[in-house]
Amino acid sequence: MKPRTRRDFVRDSLKLFTLGLTAPQFLLKTVRGESLASLIGSNKILVVIQLSGGNDGVNTIIPYGDGAYYDARPTTGIGIPDTTVLKIDSKLGFHPGLVKLKELYDQKKVAIINGAGYPNQSRSHFRGMEIWHTADPVNVAKNGWLGKFFDLTAAQASNPLKGINYGDQLPKAFNCDHCSIPAISNLNNYQVVTDSRFPADRTAKLQTIEAINSEIPVDKPFAGLLHSAATDALYSSEALKTVTQNYQTTVQYPNTGLANGLKFISQVINANFGTKVFYISTGGYDTHATQGGTTGAHNTLHTNFANAVEAFHRDLVEHGKSADVLMMVFSEFGRRVRANGSNGTDHGAAGPMFLIGDAVRGGLYEDYPSLTDLDSNKDLKMRVDFRSIYAEVLEKWLDADSKAILGAAYSFENFL
Repeated sequence: MKPRTRRDFVRDSLKLFTLGLTAPQFLLKTVRGESLASLIGSNKILVVIQLSGGNDGVNTIIPYGDGAYYDARPTTGIGIPDTTVLKIDSKLGFHPGLVKLKELYDQKKVAIINGAGYPNQSRSHFRGMEIWHTADPVNVAKNGWLGKFFDLTAAQASNPLKGINYGDQLPKAFNCDHCSIPAISNLNNYQVVTDSRFPADRTAKLQTIEAINSEIPVDKPFAGLLHSAATDALYSSEALKTVTQNYQTTVQYPNTGLANGLKFISQVINANFGTKVFYISTGGYDTHATQGGTTGAHNTLHTNFANAVEAFHRDLVEHGKSADVLMMVFSEFGRRVRANGSNGTDHGAAGPMFLIGDAVRGGLYEDYPSLTDLDSNKDLKMRVDFRSIYAEVLEKWLDADSKAILGAAYSFENFL
């Protein structure tokens, strides 16, 4: 018998639709003889949360025990009074807006990596993001570190939902040679649009699209990628229409963009589509002015972030998925130590990263960067290369060859 191809799978799946079957039933079928669950290799899932704009790490994990902090940031401006800091120890504490994150930290579910960065830090948003997305501070690389992961992971190849970006634009982190990753911001818009006046025609039109796609010569490199991307898009759009059907939760998510995105991610995880990596961005962290201290823009950003993450974690716990999910949080750079004249902070260098989840060895990693021994731009010196964090996630969580993906071997922090 000739082996089934992905084209056969999609065609047969569409035939099932004509018989009135629903997506959950056809998702229980197989792709190239393998169950969908088996394609992911393990149950471990990575959720990357990007704080876009350059988060002020000094007012995130606050060195309140260091007098140099208040010299640089008087409490009349953006400095956080030590009476309001959510204290970790006698030196460091969370911003008061991060109450829910501190609760997870106290449960030993948050690892804080102080001073994450890379040599010769770029203070450009565009170049900074490109470096974090490609894990290459030297070259303008074509592909992203997660795209390379999928290109090198054969077990992921047959699953069109192996990775998902929640948002309109695919981050460069997902750029790859042999994979296609959907970018989704609204399930209602992520579908093949047919004329709603004639619902009975929808299946026939989907079959026609698949038939046209089947004529693309798959033996040609570019054409083969086009065929694969089109097939994946068709499959994933139909599959994701069902994502809310079997999802129920008692968790009340905040009505914010990040919380809504994390709720969507929880729904997809609960649907067991085999998605291995999720990516979500939340913006507003370019706080040159009116950053504020215990009130203001940064406090609102921190509160919204912490509340969304904590609700997401509770939802995972409720569905028995929390042990399988690791959240990794980063921003493209930190901010200057000294406040500017507009009650804000300017582009800086190193900053904290967070790893959040049941599998994390919670606590503080690396000494906090000195507030007085600064680099030539008067910014914090990095304490740890962010690629070592990626390496540990790749090796210990995603079971991947980090050297092949990152181009070099890096030592681990042992937060997992």
